[in-house]
Amino acid sequence: MQPTQLLAILPVFICIFLTGCIPIKVATQVKPVTGAILESEPDTSVIRVGVTTRAEITQQFAAFDTGWKGERLFLGRWLRSGLGVAPKPHTDRSWHGHNLVVEFDEKGAVTRYQVLSDKEFVDTLPSLLSAEGYRSESQQPTSGTSFKIDTVMGKEFLDLSAVDMVFGIDSWRSRITREQIERLSAWEWGTGGSVTDFNLMIHLRDKVEQEFLVSSSGRRGKRRTKILSLHADVPTIVLLVQFLHIPSAKH
Repeated sequence: MQPTQLLAILPVFICIFLTGCIPIKVATQVKPVTGAILESEPDTSVIRVGVTTRAEITQQFAAFDTGWKGERLFLGRWLRSGLGVAPKPHTDRSWHGHNLVVEFDEKGAVTRYQVLSDKEFVDTLPSLLSAEGYRSESQQPTSGTSFKIDTVMGKEFLDLSAVDMVFGIDSWRSRITREQIERLSAWEWGTGGSVTDFNLMIHLRDKVEQEFLVSSSGRRGKRRTKILSLHADVPTIVLLVQFLHIPSAKH
């Protein structure tokens, strides 16, 4: 079995062995960004490369629009569930994110489209964003996540402040360089809240200091970690990935 397949079923094994729950196949449900419950995923076969326009995409997939304001990209998202958990499989469900990426040319016609898992979306983002140019000031981070460049003695540092929904830390702050970043990955376990919510993990080459707050207990502290996990909406995640790949603050 491939490593990616093992990661995909890991949450199921955790559920079974730690809580005794049993996964059960149930009728498919789809959650668009608008929050309604649908019986099927959006029909992407209506998209025709070179023919369908951005205006048509925006209208036809309005319920799935994440709100990204890019010049060359439309980013849609929904959660899909076909697996429930006993003893309440129809209400306790396992949800997985699906991301519709539509690319346009300078005239607004579709050049390519694809539906990606969260992992594929994160892996593909750097190349997708190369067509968008540099980060637009018209769109700012939301969801309590922020980032900026601070230059000290000619060296650039990234000041990050974010919400974490994976490791039990409500919020954190850290300071890293781009050179310290080894890779980015998506974490799907627990997906099922707001459709636009996205869990991103920043894997570092070496441990860095992280200041954190656990609001439930009011506990503050510091730790050293090689993984920074943040929870934000899709436009904020896209801005951050774009930000991480900009070679200089002057651009």
